[in-house]
Amino acid sequence: ATDNVYVTGYTRERVGSKIFGYYTVPQYENHAWVIKYDKDGNEKWIENIGKGNNQNEFSTGIAVDSKNNIYVTGKTDAFNKIWLRKYNDDGKKQWEEVFGTLQLDRNYDITVDQLDNVYISGDTYGNLGGDYKGSLDAWVVGYNSNGTEILSYQFASEGDERAHGVAVDSQQNIYVTGSSDGKLFNNAIGGSAWVAKLNPIFGIDRWWATAGEDASINTT
Repeated sequence: ATDNVYVTGYTRERVGSKIFGYYTVPQYENHAWVIKYDKDGNEKWIENIGKGNNQNEFSTGIAVDSKNNIYVTGKTDAFNKIWLRKYNDDGKKQWEEVFGTLQLDRNYDITVDQLDNVYISGDTYGNLGGDYKGSLDAWVVGYNSNGTEILSYQFASEGDERAHGVAVDSQQNIYVTGSSDGKLFNNAIGGSAWVAKLNPIFGIDRWWATAGEDASINTT
């Protein structure tokens, strides 16, 4: 193990001002960043994402694979698009994938499996991996280490679904957890926390739900 530390986040920065009548209004921009530190806390490199592009970029998660490649996910306010970037251990960008709908899309969690496939979970008001049913739907998307999509699945009912967390096991099964106030998986009682187990080839293997006013936050 290299014992390096990787951190991601975003910064709000003033980029100028605009005059509206008698008033001067400051203008701000959010840009995302990734920083690598060694085990002694020394900064090795920093990568700014979207700085100066007149858009807002938000980083929401980071993961590292078996070869010390770094995967960073976030979103931009340009059409609410979600992005996934891969960097090598020296901070050089290897590829970037941008996806989303024309509606509001959000991402919450990211994980990497033993084969260096990367998975992201979130929610959407559009079609992102399945049939949109007219409310907020949860989703999970997977890419291999070359940036090719290998999984896209949407969890939908007549209610609101959110996918707060995603994890994988040693057999490359994917576990997604979230909340729903509808009848997801034909659950007779709406308003539940849920966990779904997916196989990247065959789709949903099984699911679990708890009745009541529960909310699942994350999984590991």
